[in-house]
Amino acid sequence: MNFVIAGNVIKRGSRIITTYKVASVARRAVIYTNQFTSSGEADLINNITKMSDSIIAAIQRSKY
Repeated sequence: MNFVIAGNVIKRGSRIITTYKVASVARRAVIYTNQFTSSGEADLINNITKMSDSIIAAIQRSKY
């Protein structure tokens, strides 16, 4: 299965807003979307770890 991950990052003051979607090429559909706000660099690193886990879980769920 092939997947595309796309998103954007916006910095507003001290806040970092990250939005992303995971799309399945085979299904031609978005299978997962999420957004999170980080309050600084340390929080961003923590949220990226969670984002990675969420993306992996979404891809694994989409196989069934």
